[in-house]
Amino acid sequence: MTEKQWLACKNPSELELFLDERGLLGERKLRLFGCACVRDVWDDLPHDVLRQAIETCEKYADGLATAKQLKAARDRADGTYEGIGDIIADHSAIAITALCERAPSFPMGSGSAGGIAAVAAEAKSDRGKSFDRAYKQAQHLHCQLLRDVVGNPFRPVVLDTAWLTSTVGSLAKDIYADRAFDRLPILADALQDAGCESGDVLGHLRGDGPHCRGCWVIDLLLGR
Repeated sequence: MTEKQWLACKNPSELELFLDERGLLGERKLRLFGCACVRDVWDDLPHDVLRQAIETCEKYADGLATAKQLKAARDRADGTYEGIGDIIADHSAIAITALCERAPSFPMGSGSAGGIAAVAAEAKSDRGKSFDRAYKQAQHLHCQLLRDVVGNPFRPVVLDTAWLTSTVGSLAKDIYADRAFDRLPILADALQDAGCESGDVLGHLRGDGPHCRGCWVIDLLLGR
């Protein structure tokens, strides 16, 4: 895969394969990416238990929940699976259960992430959009989220500690904690004031997104 293909790809399975082959998608990044995909269908999840499982999964990724709590969340999510052929109910339960495993999985294609794309497509087709179109849009979103989490592997950015002013640090922490991604352009301004001239960093923060927890620039600044 070339850099041009990486940036243009709309098939998340191809991106995941590329990352897996190079060991560039660690456990924490994988969990947060999967959680971001699920949050796209947050209001369409059939059980509060599934939303609670994702919240626990996010906490575990950042060391704020124990393995015991993660397993309990995983078991509760698994308990919602009925196997009745309902796309939204079945695929959301399967995907979230897999993501809450001690060793998480969120495979693409027809697997768990494919299932989340199917959940999004089914929900939107119920509201008048064609299933195929909605499925492709969901996959495209997943690609964008994955690029937000891992950055551009063809252009790794090295942190300059001079950028880490108190203002930058405070903004980065608050944005992460509050999911306040609308403040990313403000963070870009603060970084520029601190001497950051990286077009990759500033462009990412000022871009249209989408952004999620695990965003590579925020992680870089917070040392995650």
